[in-house]
Amino acid sequence: MLLGAACSSASSDPADAGGADSAVVGCQGQGETYAAGTAKTGTMGKYTFTLVQAAPAPPGINGNVWTLRVADASGAAPPASALSAVPYMPLMGHGTGQVPQFAANADGTFAVSNIYLFMNGLWTVTYVEARSHTAESAPTSRCLKSLLERPTASAG
Repeated sequence: MLLGAACSSASSDPADAGGADSAVVGCQGQGETYAAGTAKTGTMGKYTFTLVQAAPAPPGINGNVWTLRVADASGAAPPASALSAVPYMPLMGHGTGQVPQFAANADGTFAVSNIYLFMNGLWTVTYVEARSHTAESAPTSRCLKSLLERPTASAG
C-alpha cells in the first residue's frame, strides 16, 4: 500500500502550487512532502513500492498520472492485473467514484492514471499488490496543496 495525500492551500500566490507543509491548511504535520523516488518496503517484505514521479508534480485535483515501480528482491514486478489503487479521504470518510487504472510500461514501471482527488483535504491513495489471498502493502502519505485553492486574478 502506498498512500499519497492532497490538502488545501492557504497561500495567496497562484504560482505556489507545491511547497512546504507549513503553508498547507488542514493537514499541517500530516503526511510526507511529495518527492519523486520515494520508496517504501511492503508490510510483508516481499515488494518495494516506489513513486517514481507524479504528473503534475505535486499531484493535483484531476488528471493525475503517477509512475510507480513495484519490485521484489530480485527486481521482478507483479502483473498490472495484480495491482490496485484506492483513493480515500480519511477525515471525510469517503473515496472517489473513479477507479485508478494500471498499465505496464516497457521499463518495468507502471503508469497509474485516473487518480481523481476532487476536493480539498487530506487524501490517501492506497496501492496494493494482491495475489494468492494475501496483500502486500507499503503505507506512506503526503500532504500536498490542492489546485482548488489557487486564487484567481481580481478584476478591477
